Amino acid sequence: MTSGKENWPVVAVSWYGAKSFALYYSLDLPTEAEWEYAARGGQQLMYGTDDGTIDSSKLNYNMNVGYPTPVGTYPVNPFGLYDMSGSVWEWCNDWYGSYSSESVTNPTGAQSGTVRCIRQGTWDNKAFKCRSAYRGRFEPQDSDYGLGFRVVRRP
Repeated sequence: MTSGKENWPVVAVSWYGAKSFALYYSLDLPTEAEWEYAARGGQQLMYGTDDGTIDSSKLNYNMNVGYPTPVGTYPVNPFGLYDMSGSVWEWCNDWYGSYSSESVTNPTGAQSGTVRCIRQGTWDNKAFKCRSAYRGRFEPQDSDYGLGFRVVRRP
């Protein structure tokens, strides 16, 4: 690890790399539903910020800084989570697919596909891509300078 970068997000990692890291430590990548619930802070927040609003004091987006920022630069959301909007996209466990029109609890994505879900928006995206509900997708073997991950622990 580069000294002085311990609190920076890991970027340029494929879904396979992120998934392998998580499993190695008996963790996992969040499902898309888990990720969105965490971003909304249990309050249906439009953005994953402390109060659901957006400006440059709450998240890194729209080239405000011009690169990812260390975790903890901005306020936590109501669940105590940092950077649930802006900074870097994050891999989700799910394949990208259409949502069901039926009411479901803790849904999972498509059972197969060619692209995986990503969430959050990144430091160079416009505000609309940083919304809690915004969905993105990427091929699982690819990586990008604005694409990272977070892990979850399941019981």
